[in-house]
Amino acid sequence: MSETIQFCGVSFWNGGIETLTERIFATGGDVLVPSAPAFAKILDDTEYHTAIREGNYVILDSGVVAFLCLLKYRRAVSRISGLRLIQHLFLGEGRQAIEGAHILWIIPDEQEEKRIEDWIARNPLPLGRQSFYVAPRYRETADFSDQSLVDRIAATCPDVVILCIGGGIQEKLAWRMKKLIQRTPPILCTGAAISFLTGSQAHIPTWVDRACMGWLWRTIDEPKKFGARYGAALWNLPKMLLQYRRTHGHWH
Repeated sequence: MSETIQFCGVSFWNGGIETLTERIFATGGDVLVPSAPAFAKILDDTEYHTAIREGNYVILDSGVVAFLCLLKYRRAVSRISGLRLIQHLFLGEGRQAIEGAHILWIIPDEQEEKRIEDWIARNPLPLGRQSFYVAPRYRETADFSDQSLVDRIAATCPDVVILCIGGGIQEKLAWRMKKLIQRTPPILCTGAAISFLTGSQAHIPTWVDRACMGWLWRTIDEPKKFGARYGAALWNLPKMLLQYRRTHGHWH
């Protein structure tokens, strides 16, 4: 089985999670986890599309995108969600990779810092120093060249950077960071995955995640917030696919 598959100009990781973990910590670079709502906008947001096209490791988090790849290639594909990756690294067999690691968490607010610290305290995690950076609101293109964050990384040299901010934003931030810092550590763009474990968002059972039903679980938990988001994705994704096919003549 090939380690990557092509879909809409993006090279998705199609290997196992153990091999992925080894590669991430051997080479550094960004690990992108595009959600269906963000992926549906790739033709409207060219910088986002560029960011995931140039990602070092792009994993199939979205169940619907994984299903489309399965239909395209007519064979099984490797779906690794952001939640599964975080569980593998912190609670599973991948823990050795982060043993003693200095982790820099990029978080949306100060409350998330307390939740992550409490979660780490509740679990016997063999971690080193933990530090946090509350991300500003990134709106304009220039905002993603976050010099304060670049300076923070240069000064503290974290072993791992984990971005816990919104999809469609964190990928562009990671893309810029790779261009601005000299040594690129593993940059995990896992978004809300840690929130499913800390309790700041709906707790998603393993079987729900494996069944690609996390989106439904979140919608049931917060229908006003996620109902519109996933409803728009179900409308925008088919339109994007048709437009991409008309423009490029394929879905590679």
